[in-house]
Amino acid sequence: MIHAEKMKKIRLVIVDVREPDEFAVGHASGSINIPLNRLRGRMEELRRLNKPLILCGDDDNGSAIAGALLRSNEISCIDAGSWKDVDLFLEASKP
Repeated sequence: MIHAEKMKKIRLVIVDVREPDEFAVGHASGSINIPLNRLRGRMEELRRLNKPLILCGDDDNGSAIAGALLRSNEISCIDAGSWKDVDLFLEASKP
């Protein structure tokens, strides 16, 4: 599993686009919560991070919708799908 300390070293930000109550029940280690319905208002904040964004959500398509929104605003991101799979996604993506 990739934990928060390792993420800081490889300079990734995991953005969980679920609602705060869902995030509180469980989330990927080191992730930040920006609900999908609030994402548009936080574009500049995300742009200033200047780090690769890894998006996750529930098993629905929230992270895909978030990805399309961010890319349409020229913010680079990767859709990792469900928050439960983020660690697996990051492990598989390592060089």
